[in-house]
Amino acid sequence: MTASVLRQVVLMLGNIIGVIVLCFLFHQFLEHQQQLPWWQSLWQFVRTIVSGELGMTQDGAPIVQEFFRRLPATIELWVSAIVLAFLIGIPAGVMAATQRLRWPDRVVEIFALIGFSLPVFWWALLLVLWFSLELEITPVSERIGFFYDIEPVTGFILIDSLLAHEKYGIEAFLNALLHLLLPVAVLAILPTALVTRVTKTYLVSVLSSDYIRMARGQGFSERRLVWKHGLANIAAPILQIFSLQLSSLFTGVFLIEAIFSWPGVSAWLLERVQVGDYDTVIMGGFLLASLLVVVNALMDSISTLAEPRRRRAR
Repeated sequence: MTASVLRQVVLMLGNIIGVIVLCFLFHQFLEHQQQLPWWQSLWQFVRTIVSGELGMTQDGAPIVQEFFRRLPATIELWVSAIVLAFLIGIPAGVMAATQRLRWPDRVVEIFALIGFSLPVFWWALLLVLWFSLELEITPVSERIGFFYDIEPVTGFILIDSLLAHEKYGIEAFLNALLHLLLPVAVLAILPTALVTRVTKTYLVSVLSSDYIRMARGQGFSERRLVWKHGLANIAAPILQIFSLQLSSLFTGVFLIEAIFSWPGVSAWLLERVQVGDYDTVIMGGFLLASLLVVVNALMDSISTLAEPRRRRAR
């Protein structure tokens, strides 16, 4: 167990060093008049990152402060999409596996195929046209209605709106939830299709294994075999495959924040690109990439703990 943790820490540090080198190369490429030798510039760049003082934006605001001020909005969107993907994807995959080659399986397969095939921005535009402009059910942009004056306590609008219940009751929370609905639904389409397909594939294999057939012969109920023994055996591969898709999910966050004017880190970095504030883009990109490295390491550790064979191998 200790060796596994140390291995994860070494891998994580190695990845972060790689991110630093990549950011330095971008910084050197964009800095046309290089006054120092490259090794002195690299040492200065590393010292800047290690000190935690990543500089100022062109507007004169600290980059680190601006990044962490917007990070809760991005995390709220990202985590909500992951939760929605698992809440829909696992039951859909179980239904497809237990009703194999019947109409529920066909419906789930069609849904997964559409989810994999169509790009995120197309879904976003389609759902905005339908739910926001035609039916006028969901807002088009922002995190909450402008008539709510919510004090940012945690930075997570769902929590902050609940904290303001004495002023607005449940109304502000419902409004924030409505603003969150469409961006999360669009962002969750691809991971939901992935979780559905992986759950079905692995569960079909597990349910046809010898020990499951033996348990079925001993009178275990089908529900217990599927939800207790089956899912327990496929939890690790689902987490492993899902962790490999985290970077793709972050790419989707960039598009969603731009389309829905969601005031997160990705929208902020795109805004900095448009005004030519490249130092902010590089340092913000470093912070975002480092966060992704840490999340990937955590997901890998969780999937290792969920699979006894990998745990013993390490």
